[in-house]
Amino acid sequence: MGRFKYWTVAFISSLLLAVGFIYAARGLTDIYDKGTNIKTLIADGGLATLVGFIVVILLCELAIAMTLTHKSIEDAKDEKAEILTKINPNMGKGHIFCKIRNDAERVVRHEKVKRRFFISLDDYQEYIDKGGLKNKKLTLWERLYYSRMERKLKKVNFDDFNFAEIVNGISKPEIKKKKRETLSRFRTKKYLSKTFSTIGLGVVFGYYGLKLAENPNWGMVIYLAIQFITFIANGMIQYFFTRSYILTEYRDQIIEDTNFLYEFEGSLAEHPEYYTEKKKEMVIKQEEPVKVETLKKEPIKVPQPPLVIDNTTCSPLTPHRELI
Repeated sequence: MGRFKYWTVAFISSLLLAVGFIYAARGLTDIYDKGTNIKTLIADGGLATLVGFIVVILLCELAIAMTLTHKSIEDAKDEKAEILTKINPNMGKGHIFCKIRNDAERVVRHEKVKRRFFISLDDYQEYIDKGGLKNKKLTLWERLYYSRMERKLKKVNFDDFNFAEIVNGISKPEIKKKKRETLSRFRTKKYLSKTFSTIGLGVVFGYYGLKLAENPNWGMVIYLAIQFITFIANGMIQYFFTRSYILTEYRDQIIEDTNFLYEFEGSLAEHPEYYTEKKKEMVIKQEEPVKVETLKKEPIKVPQPPLVIDNTTCSPLTPHRELI
């Protein structure tokens, strides 16, 4: 369902809802004042009130849609982070990972670039080999794609990036199409659920609001209150439906993707030109083995006994010692 169709149906259903509220208010007023009718209500500013109700309901519709979508996406991100952490506790802590795929792409989060962007290394290398933008055979789509890639590359200094990981085929048209179709199915289901529930509430309040205006009674008021509470409960059900749908839809894909992750040492072997020697030392810093010096075995010196000289014996150098 296109966005225009959705907002058209939402406007009509919100109009019915607003009319129902107006007539319900008139019925409540008639409980205390029997002289009030629809002409008097419009003459006294009821038409402005009706328009105000329409605007308020539309704003509520928009706020609910934005809240549901944002909350669901945040829950999906948390779920993805939780899955990644279970698979590898080091993920999400600044480590660099990449997939074992030929069509891998690097996602760089840089201090100067506050958002992620996708760079296909293989596509970029092929683009450089063919002469860059000077290649006249490039299609318009390719020129836009590569010129955008170049502008982003100029903003990044690969020597001081603080986070990078390799992701699988984000820029591939077929994968983009698949993701758009998945998101479209999710939005269609969510919008259909919201639209039909809003139409239902509008019809209920419109019909029973008229009944209440014709025959004011507290039973009808209680019934409308129950319907309103049911509508709130339905909104909560939609929220849980939205969350469970996103997580179920993407859980298998997330796990499948993370099965191909491996640590930075593997990617360094594939693309060493993107990292400086200094960065290598910072990222892959291995502890040097402790050198154990062995003691050299020296021979044990045995002390010799002192030399004893006997004066009574005659030395060859002093043959006449006994005569002295």
